[in-house]
Amino acid sequence: MNAPRFARSGRRSRGRSESLLLVATLGALLALCGWVLAKWEGVVAAFMVALFLLATLRFAPANWVLSMFGARPVRRSDAPEFFADLDALARAAGIGAAPSVYASRNPLIVAATLAGAGAPAIVVGRKVPQVLTPRELRAVLAHEIAHIANGDLPLMQLGRALTAVTGSVSRFALMLLIIELALGLFDRIALSWWELAALALAPIAANLVLLALSRSREFGADAAASRLTGDPMALASALAKLDRLQAGILERTLPGFDVARIPTWLRTHPSSEERIERLLGAR
Repeated sequence: MNAPRFARSGRRSRGRSESLLLVATLGALLALCGWVLAKWEGVVAAFMVALFLLATLRFAPANWVLSMFGARPVRRSDAPEFFADLDALARAAGIGAAPSVYASRNPLIVAATLAGAGAPAIVVGRKVPQVLTPRELRAVLAHEIAHIANGDLPLMQLGRALTAVTGSVSRFALMLLIIELALGLFDRIALSWWELAALALAPIAANLVLLALSRSREFGADAAASRLTGDPMALASALAKLDRLQAGILERTLPGFDVARIPTWLRTHPSSEERIERLLGAR
């Protein structure tokens, strides 16, 4: 299937290249940990485990994961206009059948898309339809559809698998080292200081790269959603409203907590201000 017309742009190509570079960085960090653990055998074993985890993520039905977090499926008969918009967006994006939709009771969830066996699923926070206008809600749905059309879901699954296995290999190697030290087997320890540093720092670096990968895909989905709807103002307005909603929930839950103080490099999403500026053409 050819890429949908709305998604074809030089900026999208640059965003895809950046994302692939970040995934390659994750692969390099995993290879480094595998090499320190057991040279080439460790590298091969680490990537085999990563592939197994990726297959598990890919073929586990999305509704299993959603049901674990208390999300419930939304029936078409309960929201016909909502699903009419979703069907229209899916057709325009060229992704085939529209994804299933789940409602989440988690107040911090706004909207997200999960991949798995079968069709992807969109989970929407229960307060989102109450806060947004139909035009703004359609823009949010377009953003989630854009993630599917842009191929972000398998890319993020790959990134999560590489990051998870990097952490596991690092912990396993450090645990073996601690056991050898406890048993007094100092003569068996042949790791240099840089190898120890690599084992300790690789999981931290991998998580930071994964966050950067997530942020890079958000900008691409925003741009694609704007082209899909032809209404970037609606998405910008929705982002501002949802940002205030989440800030209010966090303030009630954690008094004194300010989301704005979290550095950008520790976030899964860019700041709403930066996303809005890009949507409105300020950058």
